[in-house]
Amino acid sequence: MSHATGGDKTVVNDESHPSFKDISVIKGSDFELRLENKFFDTSTKAPGYDFKIFVSGQYAGSFTAIIEDDFSKIATLGNVGIEVDRKFFGTHLPSRVVNAVLPLFKKHGQEKILITIDEGNRAAETACKELSAQYLDTLRSETSEIAKRRFILSTGMSEPM
Repeated sequence: MSHATGGDKTVVNDESHPSFKDISVIKGSDFELRLENKFFDTSTKAPGYDFKIFVSGQYAGSFTAIIEDDFSKIATLGNVGIEVDRKFFGTHLPSRVVNAVLPLFKKHGQEKILITIDEGNRAAETACKELSAQYLDTLRSETSEIAKRRFILSTGMSEPM
């Protein structure tokens, strides 16, 4: 199986597995993320969560969160991945969903997350700006024509509450 970040996964059927937090729904102002799967990313062995996004009860897309603070392990994947249904384009859903999931990363002890996007993806660039994510670098690969731009976003964990 695969997840929104583009990697392969092994679904975890043990709901009490110590690598995961007890979570089923994350609510935003006008959307909710419903947990679909807890998994381990096949290449990195990092735990992750797959969510379905619903806006006013309508399916709006999918979101993946990979819990890994060693960015070298997720260099081209990143910690987050999102696929938004076309009818929800222009609603700023990617940045709003990432903001809603930051507390989950905090619960896992992550101070920062890596956002990796395809170069030229204007919607993803806009989301990174809306999140105030800091540009890190651009990765170019001999096996792909599309370069990956990487951004770092603080979870706010080290900020005073």
